[in-house]
Amino acid sequence: MNAGYNWMPWSAHQGNPPAGVYAGNDQDGSPIFVGRAFHEGDQLPAKVLPSKQAAYVSHNGCEIFKSHFEVLSGTGFTWVHSSNGHVPAGAVLCGNTTTGEPLYIGRAHHEGSLTPGKIHRSHGCLYIPFGGAEQSILHYEVLVGQQRSFEATPTPTSTPASDSLETPTPRSPKRLYSTNSNSDSDSNKNFHTKLFNIC
Repeated sequence: MNAGYNWMPWSAHQGNPPAGVYAGNDQDGSPIFVGRAFHEGDQLPAKVLPSKQAAYVSHNGCEIFKSHFEVLSGTGFTWVHSSNGHVPAGAVLCGNTTTGEPLYIGRAHHEGSLTPGKIHRSHGCLYIPFGGAEQSILHYEVLVGQQRSFEATPTPTSTPASDSLETPTPRSPKRLYSTNSNSDSDSNKNFHTKLFNIC
């Protein structure tokens, strides 16, 4: 825990998190909060949807459901525009991959939603979990805090047993490349989406 914010253990049935950091909204207007969860050894940014009693992470082309996760709580955060895998000073470090690459929290407009996800710098993009798949977006906003450094909990060497029950069996990959032209606002025209394998 750091001064000004903390990560609270949370479950899908607990409803809206108190003082949870608001990230955006789903297509129906339901609020989305910033969370994180483990999956296959990675500690990943998550979108928390109390209205659906769920959290979701993106991994290997898929949108993965999580019933147990953590929610970011605190004040003094702001969202800063960025693109192509870049993050500004003070970006909130949410977690890391099994190879040790840090993952940051971003968000983007997509098909009528404002959805958070993981900024993967080596991939040069933001990934968001949406519509059963992992969406790649080049232009996004980064969550930035007042402090210069936000430490993530070290990633364990093995995946928690509960994850094995939550991992979907992917279908054969379907690759579809498209440009999101039906944005809610002019600013959304800058968001380019790549659809990976459908889960």
